[in-house]
Amino acid sequence: MKKLLNKLLLTPDFNNLFKSFPYILLICLPILIYLGERSFISYDEGYYALQGKWVLEYNNWLTPQWFDQLQFDRPPLLPVLIAISYKLFGVGHFSAHLPTLISSIVVLYFTYKVHALILGKNFQWLSPLILITTYLWINYTHQATQDIILVSTEMFGIYFLIKSSKDSKNYVYILSTIWLGLCFFIKTYMVAIPIIAISPYLFIYKRFLLKKNYFYVGILIGFIPFILWSIFCFNEYGFTFFEGINNKLISLSKNNTFSQPFYYYLWNFPISFLPWTPFCAYGIHAAVKKLSLKQNYLIIFYPFFIICLLSLFETKIPYYSLQAFPLLSIATSYGLMQFCENLNYKKIKAIKNTNLIILSALFVTLIYILTNKGIFINGNLKFLILLISLLFLILPLFFLNLSSKRSFYIFAFLIGPYLATSLFVQSGLLSDRSPDIKFAINNINNSILNNKFQTVVFIPSSMNGNELSELIKINLYTTQKIIRIADINKLQSEQNIWMKINDINELKDFEVTYKDNRISNWVLVKRK
Repeated sequence: MKKLLNKLLLTPDFNNLFKSFPYILLICLPILIYLGERSFISYDEGYYALQGKWVLEYNNWLTPQWFDQLQFDRPPLLPVLIAISYKLFGVGHFSAHLPTLISSIVVLYFTYKVHALILGKNFQWLSPLILITTYLWINYTHQATQDIILVSTEMFGIYFLIKSSKDSKNYVYILSTIWLGLCFFIKTYMVAIPIIAISPYLFIYKRFLLKKNYFYVGILIGFIPFILWSIFCFNEYGFTFFEGINNKLISLSKNNTFSQPFYYYLWNFPISFLPWTPFCAYGIHAAVKKLSLKQNYLIIFYPFFIICLLSLFETKIPYYSLQAFPLLSIATSYGLMQFCENLNYKKIKAIKNTNLIILSALFVTLIYILTNKGIFINGNLKFLILLISLLFLILPLFFLNLSSKRSFYIFAFLIGPYLATSLFVQSGLLSDRSPDIKFAINNINNSILNNKFQTVVFIPSSMNGNELSELIKINLYTTQKIIRIADINKLQSEQNIWMKINDINELKDFEVTYKDNRISNWVLVKRK
């Protein structure tokens, strides 16, 4: 057992595909193999998944839409990527999540490479393993959102920016800045956050790049997709799309549904980075004491600036902080290595006692929550999966006594979160977030909807968050293309129409076709 572990824990040669394949599979396993149920949530993945569906239905690859209305608040990159995935693999959850999944694997790769450049090759596989077992990261790997795609582009650029000191080839200079334009094409002005955060590093340690022509060539090449898209949009719609992009930035700075206080990330981030938050804190402490300022800038100060800059916006959402996760995973891996190097009997005993207390508290809380919701009482399998996942977290209690070598201590701390995360993902709890509406719409698809007559929706002038959420899911799960109707009097007699339940009482000539308690705000009706 010890010999096998010792062999596995050696730094793999990722230049040899055959030898490195087991490690690649190990790192990516929690996200590549997925056996749980899937359903869409509304914000933001349901919205993007629906826009990808509309790209195909309206054959509009230029501008995102809301039904038949064009949306100019952002470039269409993610909806187009989802649409391409739909085209290749069919409309469904896997296809919608595929662009994010691929981007997550890209981030894991560059996290591995950046670790080697900052800390050396020793235990460089540790950083991507920490990242992939972090709750928020693996959660959003299984969602159709922009942010992990954005992070993959940022990590690509950071890798080549660091590499530019050792490799003076022109293509490295180009690749060190090409990401700026690509990030702008993903989330427009939000690219300012990583630019501001990395700028001190550039001016202090990479100033020579500013004298390289290819540095600016990279910036120009990176902006080509956005420039081309802008030209096409301007020819088609004039300055309207510029106004939409600017209004999006303004809306993020104003009070809205997602407004939070300035200190939001101070408490949200430690929770989001679980179960590695303690080792992250230890890693930052150890790095400040032992590593150079140049090393610390990338794994401490850059993520810190990211969080601070995000805090300036009125809009604060947990997944915005994902930009800080890869480099903080490197800081965490350093913390874990340093911690395990100095482990002794006293510390091991303290760890065991603390672990048992935390897990006991989590276990009691879990039982209370699930019993309260009727899950435990109904004998739901997901409770058992959650329970087993928590039990995996106590594995360090057994493996810490396996050997006194640092590599075995590291293994002991990794094995629990890795198995817990992998099993938790397979439960479907991370991706099966609205199964009731999915099943309700599937029932409609099979028994009510007639392909001969188009299903329509009558959208009122205002909707609350729950009404909008259900409307997005209705559109996602309905096999037919749903069109919007502005005048209800133009409805054909055989057409089904989705309406808000509150609006039914005002209609005398309509009868209810389908009503389901799982869809609380909308009902399907047609003319008598």
